[in-house]
Amino acid sequence: MQVQPVPEESVSLLESTPKRRKGGCIPLHAFVMITISVLILSGCLLVWLSSFIVSSYSIQNLNTNLIDESAQKISRTLEGFLSPVGKITRMMARDWNKGVVTVSNMRDYLHPIIVEFGFTSAGFFFNDTYSYRYAFSVQGTVSSLFWVYVRQDYGQVISYRDKVNITTGDVIVPNFIKVVPQVVNTFDYWLFMVNYTRDTGSEGAFGDPSFAAGSGFALTYTQWVYDQFLWKNQTKKRFIGLAKINLSLDYIVQYLSSNIDLIGDGYVVVTLNSGIVIGGSINTTVNDGTTVANIFDIETRKAGKTIKKFYEMNGNTFKNFSSKSLTVESEGVKYIVSPFKFRYENLEWNIFFVLYESDVNAPMVMSSSISVGMTVLIIIVGLVASLLTGWLVASPMRFLEKQFEFIRVMKLENVNMTKSSPFREFHSIYGNLNDTVMWLNEIKAFIPEHVFAQLNQSEEISLPPPKETKKHAKKETEFEDMNARQSRSNLGSSQVLSSGSAVSHLARNSSFKSPSIFKTGYLKKGCAFVHVKLEGLSNKDTNFISSFFEKFMSSVGPIIKVQQANIQFITCDEFEFSITSKYVEGKLLEKTIECCNKIVKTIDPNDRIQARIGICCGMAEVGNIGTKTARFYSVHGDVPNCARYYSDLACQYNVNMITDDKNLPLDNFITRPLDRIQIPSNVVLTIYQIIAKKNQENDEWLYELENNKLNDKYNEYSNIFKLFSISDDNYDVAPLINSAKEILDQYKLKGLDESDLSFSNLRNLLHVLSQSPKQEALSILQSYSNTLVKEMKSNKL
Repeated sequence: MQVQPVPEESVSLLESTPKRRKGGCIPLHAFVMITISVLILSGCLLVWLSSFIVSSYSIQNLNTNLIDESAQKISRTLEGFLSPVGKITRMMARDWNKGVVTVSNMRDYLHPIIVEFGFTSAGFFFNDTYSYRYAFSVQGTVSSLFWVYVRQDYGQVISYRDKVNITTGDVIVPNFIKVVPQVVNTFDYWLFMVNYTRDTGSEGAFGDPSFAAGSGFALTYTQWVYDQFLWKNQTKKRFIGLAKINLSLDYIVQYLSSNIDLIGDGYVVVTLNSGIVIGGSINTTVNDGTTVANIFDIETRKAGKTIKKFYEMNGNTFKNFSSKSLTVESEGVKYIVSPFKFRYENLEWNIFFVLYESDVNAPMVMSSSISVGMTVLIIIVGLVASLLTGWLVASPMRFLEKQFEFIRVMKLENVNMTKSSPFREFHSIYGNLNDTVMWLNEIKAFIPEHVFAQLNQSEEISLPPPKETKKHAKKETEFEDMNARQSRSNLGSSQVLSSGSAVSHLARNSSFKSPSIFKTGYLKKGCAFVHVKLEGLSNKDTNFISSFFEKFMSSVGPIIKVQQANIQFITCDEFEFSITSKYVEGKLLEKTIECCNKIVKTIDPNDRIQARIGICCGMAEVGNIGTKTARFYSVHGDVPNCARYYSDLACQYNVNMITDDKNLPLDNFITRPLDRIQIPSNVVLTIYQIIAKKNQENDEWLYELENNKLNDKYNEYSNIFKLFSISDDNYDVAPLINSAKEILDQYKLKGLDESDLSFSNLRNLLHVLSQSPKQEALSILQSYSNTLVKEMKSNKL
């Protein structure tokens, strides 16, 4: 029956089979771990960001509140220092104007004021035709201070100073100094009040801080006093003098330096708009410790340069401030300068709070560092937890994935369902899957073995690309040339190959992977095909056959599975199997002969059953044919035809295994050439008996010795077949014929006789050749195979 071409429906089925949906690229444990990690990481980052923002805002507010509270505290304290000065001075002026105090009781009036309020000077200074004055003041040097009462009477040209005990008011040394009287209306405070009253109409004011001899840097408050007579009788104001009190600024300096604490190394300074320093929490004096200093000259903590930078950024003025705080950088250090205005009566001072930005940010940095540390700790703990969770969740899934992979290719013996899971759902799945595997094991025995082989080989099908090695490319060219010769000599085979080529062309043009493992249609693949006849088994009774097959399959079945061979039984004494690959290679032949050796060794010689095996390797059309509901596995082409033919020859030549060297060399095996034959595709070749495998590196020495003997035994026998490689028509074959006859005689002595078909055929051929002329002998050698095929076919028939 002639094999028909592959129908177009099968090719279209290959092309139109829906592709498997893409997906499944993310491992479950990785997804769980990444999801939990992202959640933890994002949560920690958001918490840290929130904490950072809140901390930053809180610290800035705290800093602002601290500065504001400190400014209010300083303002209240300054008012506490200044308020008594103005009030007492105005009280002294009222008492004079009302006549409560007179020149005669001046000493007794002023002494309690000095004692109770701690002023450095208090008194009355007149300029009514003549200058006269009465006052307590501190004199001397910084290391040696004492109190004096100064009086310069009306019309006197001499002023007297009594050294007094300020606590009791007693005179210690009367009139110990006599000096030239001073003209009051030439003093700065007098001139200041004249101008100030003229400009503002106010009769009392603070003067600018000045350095007073003996009393240091002091602040003065002055108030006009009237002519007592005119004021009392006519309520007429005629300014005749000033009531004046001096307050030492040391009190303010001591307060600022000892009672104001800012963040870190921050400090505060109080200045006039002119830049003159009132005091501060740092040293605000110049080198001599007494001279009035300008803020720009202060060197302590580089305050002068910092305030000067602020002054420039504020538009070169202290009269008003453009911002509540400015960040100033001086000599690489950043400061935060917060200015405040202090106003009291006619005074306008500036309070500068200077903080190091690093000190302000230190709590925020510390808080941020702690938050970052805790965040990192939480992240590490979270990652460990996510790894553990991912492992706990994914471990059952990985286990199931592995088991389903075995089930997918029906390797049910590898399925292990003894594992249990603490998770209820997985535990239920394990139980159900265990039941399923048990049922599948029962069903598996009824499924043909080639089905499992296809399951194991369900991988992407594609021919070697053009850039494959030269060896593979050369082999493919040889196969194509061979197919071309076959097509010219056999029309039926040509039709099959051309149909298979259409499918192969599809495989060449595009690699594909069908979701249906058992796709229909032929594909061209490397194939080793074996046809086995168990000669003598059919004559046995059924009990023997059943027992024989039980032992036979127990021994042969495992290696068939290991080598992933597709086995198909035709009758009880005849079966065939094939091993496929992407292309023809030496390993393919080795695996095939290994299986065949196992078959031969499995048969007990006492059973009088002989294995007749035909082996052929090459490119073949392999695939499933039929429909989706009814199809079977098929190998088509010269390869299976030759294997079946070689199996018949093995029966006639009485050998176990026969193959050829058409597509693969037999260098790794001990072989014996049997004859020259012509296969069904009209190709003439030499067939070989496979005897054993040649020595390997790690073989035992006894095994090597035995193999060497076998190899030497058939080496000379192989030289006979050089006769068939002569192509020169003028070649003298007589010497070769004589040499071949001598070799056969030697082998006859070794045990070969006329019962050996190969020996008999060669002996008859050499006898004919030796009796023939030269040209006729050459012609016989060239046509020998044709005659042999015909004879064998006639014998077979």
